[in-house]
Amino acid sequence: MSWKGEFDGALDVDFHFNIENGHTKMSNGVVPSSHSRKSGISYMELSLPLRLLFVLFSDEQLVLCSISKRGLKQADSVKPEYRLGSGDAVCASISPDQQILAVGTRRGVIELYEISEPVSLIRSVSLHDWGYSMDDTGAVSSISWTPDSSAFAVGWKLRGLTVWSISGCRLMSIIRQIGLNSVSSPGVKQNPDGNYEPLMSGTSFMQWDEYGYRLYAVEEGSSERILAFSFGKCCLNRGVSGKTHVRQVIYGEDRLLVVQDTDELKLMHLNLPVSYISQNWPVLFVAASEDGMYLAVAGLHGLILYDIRLNRWRFFGDVTQEQKIQCTGLLWMGKIVVVCNYIEATDM
Repeated sequence: MSWKGEFDGALDVDFHFNIENGHTKMSNGVVPSSHSRKSGISYMELSLPLRLLFVLFSDEQLVLCSISKRGLKQADSVKPEYRLGSGDAVCASISPDQQILAVGTRRGVIELYEISEPVSLIRSVSLHDWGYSMDDTGAVSSISWTPDSSAFAVGWKLRGLTVWSISGCRLMSIIRQIGLNSVSSPGVKQNPDGNYEPLMSGTSFMQWDEYGYRLYAVEEGSSERILAFSFGKCCLNRGVSGKTHVRQVIYGEDRLLVVQDTDELKLMHLNLPVSYISQNWPVLFVAASEDGMYLAVAGLHGLILYDIRLNRWRFFGDVTQEQKIQCTGLLWMGKIVVVCNYIEATDM
């Protein structure tokens, strides 16, 4: 439909399946009425950067369609290309930056596909290795990528949510863990203090905030309450020289956690100065000097330096200078801090 409400045409997504090189390739054409698709469309996702449209049918078939450079201007510009998944897809989410499609299945497994020619399955992730079967979690109910596409959250219909890295590492899970050698499936027991596991009835919806520091989730059958989970990000601990730092730095939206693992584990919790972070929230970039004794931290504007030896912050001389710096990249070269600066006025 046009924005004026004029009907521009319709696309019939009935198609034939051909197996080519192990992939289910599609060919356009009229399908005989006896084999015509009876299911409806349950979900669609459009990726303009990749010029792809993903169509999920109620019979759990997922179809990848290509679109023209003009987008969805004409119905005939949409061409079915591949059928993805194992025929039990219930939800999907695309990461345009990584060109990876995450497909949630009725089995509770998440399949990651590389969207290139040819389309290929990279890996599958699930809680099966942690002792949880589909009977415990149910089908995947929702998938949500972080804004930087480095990780994705997965919610299940019957119980809980988990966050995975793009390489398949489980980063966080609110489902209680038991010993992996247990014969029986992990049971749920109420704590003596009356606290229950979060999202015990399943996850109906999830959404990351703009910067990927918080994940918001709604429990199945409890739409009046929103749960918020806070996250920290890991700063690269390898400088330009290739030397690995002694300290690891984890940063949240308004604070840092410096971890030093030498003879014994030492943790240092750093709250950023209110005078800086209140004006330039949130933290966007953090870099440590090669010896790990100095930290550079950049929010929306400017940057501040921290001297670990002297326990002291250093600021810009005045606020006007600070506002002219909009950091898009940060690193140390010896004792020099290099800032990639974006200038809004000239778009450079």
